[in-house]
Amino acid sequence: MNIVRIAENIIKKKIKPGKVIVILGARRVGKTFLLKDYIKNISTKYIFWNGEDFAVQELLKRRSVQNYRNILGDAELLIIDEAQKIPDSGYNSRL
Repeated sequence: MNIVRIAENIIKKKIKPGKVIVILGARRVGKTFLLKDYIKNISTKYIFWNGEDFAVQELLKRRSVQNYRNILGDAELLIIDEAQKIPDSGYNSRL
């Protein structure tokens, strides 16, 4: 079993509604590849965004539950690659 499959299995076990999974690692070790490979094998409706995209940053600027619901629509999973590029993405607000 290769490292990608091991990591995918961990994600599958840990993923839960309303929770966040953070994937950390050095640059260019395969984090984005892992995410893209993971979504190939799921039936869940998802949104895949890149936090470096200024349009994504603008969409997420308004921090309200209603805004997030509007953005997500019927998607059950939100994946944000490069989430650290979104200003205040680690901010702990009490919504």
